[in-house]
Amino acid sequence: MIFIDTSIADYRQLASQWADRGEVILIDGTGDGVEQMRSALANRSGIDAIHIVSHGADGVFWLGTSKVDETAINGGLYNSLADIGRSLSVDGDILIYGCDFAQGAVGQATMEALARVTDADVAGSSDITGDRARGGDWVLESQVGTIEARTLDGGDWAHTLDPNNPIPIAVTADSLRVVNGSGTVVVNGATGYGSDGRSPDVGQGAVATWTNVATFNGQQVDLRATVVSISTGDAIRFNRPTGTGVNGDDPTFLLRDLTTANDATVEIRWELVVSGTTTPLPADVRFTIADIDGIGGAPNTRESVTASTQGLAYFTREGVSNINFTSSLDQITASGTQNENTVANQPITSQSAATFDWSAVSSFTLSYRLTTNSVTTQAQFYHDGDADFIYTNPVYVSIPRLDLDGNDSTASGNDAHFTFTEGGLSTSIVDTDIVVKNPMDVSSIVGGTVVLTNYQAGDSFTIGTLPSNISATIGPVTNGRLTVTLSGTGSESDYAAAFQAIRFSNSSDTPSSTERVINVSFSNDTLTSAVAVSRITVIPVNDAPVAVNDSATTAEDTLVTIPVLANDSDPDGDPLTVTAATALHGTVTINANGTLTYRPNANYNGTDTISYTISDGQGGTANATVAVTITPVNDAPTPVGSLPGRATQDGSAVSYPTASGFTDVQQGRRRPRLFDQRQRRVGHSVHPGTHADRSRRPYRRPARQQYEHARAAELDAV
Repeated sequence: MIFIDTSIADYRQLASQWADRGEVILIDGTGDGVEQMRSALANRSGIDAIHIVSHGADGVFWLGTSKVDETAINGGLYNSLADIGRSLSVDGDILIYGCDFAQGAVGQATMEALARVTDADVAGSSDITGDRARGGDWVLESQVGTIEARTLDGGDWAHTLDPNNPIPIAVTADSLRVVNGSGTVVVNGATGYGSDGRSPDVGQGAVATWTNVATFNGQQVDLRATVVSISTGDAIRFNRPTGTGVNGDDPTFLLRDLTTANDATVEIRWELVVSGTTTPLPADVRFTIADIDGIGGAPNTRESVTASTQGLAYFTREGVSNINFTSSLDQITASGTQNENTVANQPITSQSAATFDWSAVSSFTLSYRLTTNSVTTQAQFYHDGDADFIYTNPVYVSIPRLDLDGNDSTASGNDAHFTFTEGGLSTSIVDTDIVVKNPMDVSSIVGGTVVLTNYQAGDSFTIGTLPSNISATIGPVTNGRLTVTLSGTGSESDYAAAFQAIRFSNSSDTPSSTERVINVSFSNDTLTSAVAVSRITVIPVNDAPVAVNDSATTAEDTLVTIPVLANDSDPDGDPLTVTAATALHGTVTINANGTLTYRPNANYNGTDTISYTISDGQGGTANATVAVTITPVNDAPTPVGSLPGRATQDGSAVSYPTASGFTDVQQGRRRPRLFDQRQRRVGHSVHPGTHADRSRRPYRRPARQQYEHARAAELDAV
């Protein structure tokens, strides 16, 4: 069975060509390819060979949206691949045609993992697979086990199975149409050219269209070049395409420095559209700009070309080159250093060229510069789009790409967004589908950085389990930045795992709610990826206040004010208020300033407990008590009214229990009383011990009698 990924160029040609070799099944390049294969093989058995034709790189191949590498084979794809293996015969083979899949130690490890999980013999390519004119072949150089199946051959299929499989762009004779910035058609087909075989001078806003430059997935493609901007007073001329010779199928133009006062510069936006329309057609594109001249071995002396890294997968140069390359996060510049003396329709030397490969783009921008010099006032730029140009010893430099959330489930673009809640578990800084891309050498990543750009108190990173070849160092906080540095040569999957091992947390009880901004990037031997940003929303959680027990002392029947909040606190610094307060033997008033005023019940002494509740205003509360001691004081007795009348006759004595006419709070303590006999009527006397007032017949007494004591103790005067 032959599985062909529809994301490869001209897949229908291969499907038709191999129809007699076995059952051909097309894998939708926009879906889960492994699952599609598993479904196709369900309830099948005894299959001798499975051929997988898709893009590959060192230790990995892609099938639809499935990335199959050693980690995935031993992890998330294990069960699906085991099911696929069960459809094979005892001696069944799996043949992987993706470029470089079996390359190096990482490739061998991936093949062995696949063989182990599927219980199959596995073969794979360790170099470029595909068109021989592009350096490829159909030989599967590496095997695990004994391969009995015959390999496929793509014949005249003019592509390769590397991750960036460019659409072949070749212009045909008189296929050019040029409209100037005013909207006037100045070239159409075979008409409008000057004696030099070029269009008239055009400037900003001009559009050149070459029709039917390629066929992509059954659709004819046009190539458009729009002059976005050009230096004042300067112009360009587009060459008439001949479709013959070495350069006749290359889109070419002449940049003219008409003012000679300053450098001539032009920015051109190149676009692929469905033929005869303006509908964009995304594809992989490879442009080799050749004959980039310089003077005296020095760069920036004559001609240069600058490519934006937006959508750029990698660039290529000759091993020994006259081109000086400079790079930054957002652009690559190729500057000539020698006069190449290119002759029309003769091969251009590889030392004067730079090749740029874009991945899945419908448009890209190039800027061209002619530095004012003493040799020439014009520069011609050739664009080889169909790989006529071959390097002897190509050197590939990947443009590292980083997407922290591949399916944009947390944030759009290349960024990611997560949430950390105070007191909760640490949070990831990248999603599980992080994309780390280093297209031409997936195993040559050398380092990465994670920088918390706005450190707040309590912030920290923790590092989980890393791949064995990657190490991590957490630096000190410097100028408000906390950095994790990853080092060690590793693959795309190694660094994806390393970034996933880094987690963020905050240990503060009062964390700042400022959104944390974390910059993430990685580097290969030459370039550093553009920064992708992970944003962390920090959610503080209200912490309950802390209430501390208090004590107070007051005299009987006496108010006391207690500053209960003085020793209470709130971890978040929220202002505290008393919301409730009660006592068993008294009343409590909550004052506006947060103090409590306690009034013991009348004549009560002993101990009491105030229970109170505080609030931080954010939903947090706490309870505490105040232990109150009420000291006793002496209280005067209180008359209860007149004694009842008693009758006597003829001077007989009558007794009145005068003590019952009074109450005293200390009575339970058996205190004696002193009775004052002043104003006592004649014939009355106080009987000692009983406190009775005895009345006899009237007789005169002195106005004042001495006190009579019932006991020698503390006395109450009445």
